[in-house]
Amino acid sequence: MDGLNIFQSPHFTVAHGASPTVPGYLIVTTREGEKSLSAMKPEAQTELGVVLAKATRLIEETVRPERVYCARFGEEVETIHFHLFPRTREMMDAYRKTGGPVNALLIFEWCRKNLGVDADSPAVRDVIERMRRLARES
Repeated sequence: MDGLNIFQSPHFTVAHGASPTVPGYLIVTTREGEKSLSAMKPEAQTELGVVLAKATRLIEETVRPERVYCARFGEEVETIHFHLFPRTREMMDAYRKTGGPVNALLIFEWCRKNLGVDADSPAVRDVIERMRRLARES
């Protein structure tokens, strides 16, 4: 299993975000390389909700964030992938000190840029191992 992978389903891979990252930031990627949700097979479309829910539960149980942001952009990498970002109270408190508007996309990017750590950091490695354990148990 790749060093950042958490689990795979028949149609998706769930992996921890690469550096810079925050503990618990997951990326759900299609295994077939589709560039549009409408191009996905019906069974993959159905499975997507289950996979997103499972990945969100892993974040909630390991990081305990106030919110889990879910977004699909596709600007740099066109293949279908979703960002699941654990926004904690501490992140929001730090962001509010900047005076920036409360906007999830701005908060997401600010946190990655200003609070991000290396994916090999002990905090991230610990979260990855705990998420793998939980994923196997469910």
